[in-house]
Amino acid sequence: MLLLTFEGLSPASLSCYGASWNRTESIDAIAADGVAFDRVIVNHTDPLRQVSAWLRKPGFIADRCTLVTDDERFADIDGIDRVGELVLLPVRAGGVADSIEGTSLAALAAVAAEQIAMDEHVWLHSRFLTRCWDAPRNLFPIEHLDNEDDGPLDESETIEEEIAHAERPTVETARVPSILDVWQPPAVTLSQKDDPDWIMAWMRTYGCQVRLIDEIVGLLTDMAAEHHRGGIAVAGTSGFALGQNQAIGHQQGPLRSCHLHVPFLIQRFDLATSDCTGIRNRQVIGLDRLGSIIDDEHHFDAINGPTQWASPAKEDSILTYHDDRPVAINTDQWFYVDEDHDGKIGKLFLKPDDASDVNDVARLRSETSEELAARLA
Repeated sequence: MLLLTFEGLSPASLSCYGASWNRTESIDAIAADGVAFDRVIVNHTDPLRQVSAWLRKPGFIADRCTLVTDDERFADIDGIDRVGELVLLPVRAGGVADSIEGTSLAALAAVAAEQIAMDEHVWLHSRFLTRCWDAPRNLFPIEHLDNEDDGPLDESETIEEEIAHAERPTVETARVPSILDVWQPPAVTLSQKDDPDWIMAWMRTYGCQVRLIDEIVGLLTDMAAEHHRGGIAVAGTSGFALGQNQAIGHQQGPLRSCHLHVPFLIQRFDLATSDCTGIRNRQVIGLDRLGSIIDDEHHFDAINGPTQWASPAKEDSILTYHDDRPVAINTDQWFYVDEDHDGKIGKLFLKPDDASDVNDVARLRSETSEELAARLA
């Protein structure tokens, strides 16, 4: 099994999760030939605690795998002694790379590729999405975005535009770039005065990093299949805010679904059954279960067969902890969050309809709010 995990990976940036503004063909192929889990929720707001939870769970492949990572913090997390072999690569100096080969993720992938040829289980983990946006910007072509006007439909539009332009005050405004050259990930909360185009500029820049992941996923998937490994799984250990509540960044803004909802996809090369092909599993699943899902082929088949994925979730609720305190709960129908624990009512959002947590209905559904708040107590 080849496991690829990324800190700060948002499902909103993957086309197989509905992103119309980004293209991730290799990851889409995993969804098409395997299983995409629609509602996977982190059990810990701290991605290091999430990884540690995997390591402590029986059945996880840690003791049989080689872990290749650029996260030096892994050397000290609880449970790391269970890993068969830890390969820690130094962090690349800041700056945007000129090519894919010059990126920090490509360096990790090169080491992982060597291990795939030798080891049955390889785990690559990167935090470059939260530390160094070094993907070459040509991965996200913007030439067509620079053409602000495709031309008027008829001559009357031209005349109307000329009249309107003549009546406008001549105020110079700085144009927002289509994509940004900065390599340091943002931690930004935009105000009402900021141009809304900044959100799209940051999204494209983030999307460029995700396209780098997609390129690496494609290469490593081919290699894993060539060496007859069990399969490939891709997951995030935390989410990323891409404009929700005007926030851009990892753990930026109030605690919402964008921080807790992560992608998880798996494709098994060693399963002959066609029942586990192209499935969208819409059950609410805690990310703690990743280890058991990827490890055993029979367990995978049982979880992801048509009978199971179409049935109600076995877990009636998923708790998310900040440090040791539960701060959020997800169910089939609701997301309730109370990060302050100040005695006031928390926030309640209808799921899966309200994907971006726009409409707080806590006061309208007070009984539901009180019931979920009691589970967090």
